[in-house]
Amino acid sequence: MKNPVNILIAILLLWMCGSTYYYITNIIVLDHESISSSVMVSEVEETRSELEVIEKEITEGVDEVVEEKTLVEKEISIDNKTVYFGFGSNNLTLDDGFKGYIDDLNTYIEEHTDQIILLIGHTDTVGSESVNTLMGMERAEFVKSILIQAGVDGNQIKTKSKGETEASSSSDTKEGRSTDRRVEIITK
Repeated sequence: MKNPVNILIAILLLWMCGSTYYYITNIIVLDHESISSSVMVSEVEETRSELEVIEKEITEGVDEVVEEKTLVEKEISIDNKTVYFGFGSNNLTLDDGFKGYIDDLNTYIEEHTDQIILLIGHTDTVGSESVNTLMGMERAEFVKSILIQAGVDGNQIKTKSKGETEASSSSDTKEGRSTDRRVEIITK
């Protein structure tokens, strides 16, 4: 009978040794995995931080480009304009539209100091050529004085008279002559 008990004890000892070995190796494997996991988490955190820095740099770069683009889009471009005068008149009444145009023109000229505003005075064909040439110049000078009062640098304004030589339409009708009495505002 001692043999079966010895066999049972031997089996029990082998089972205990095997179980102990199994648990110890699993603990080492689990511990190794947790160490690996913590190393991997640390590496992931580092990579995430680096990516956040790169993303921030890219975003800031994009923001700067967007700001530059916005500034370029906000830059005022100014169109040429024509203002009309009454018969025999060398002055005009300023409406809100023309006042807004003058403000935009002033801003444009302040930003573009190399630009020149050319004011060309015109008249209809009623009267002598010499009187009309003088009237065209007076009209151009009147518009120049308005621009200077609005803050435009007088050194950036040139005046010229074409008198009756460049009719915009037929001078045979009252409506045609009214479109000839004008000053063209041209930015160069």
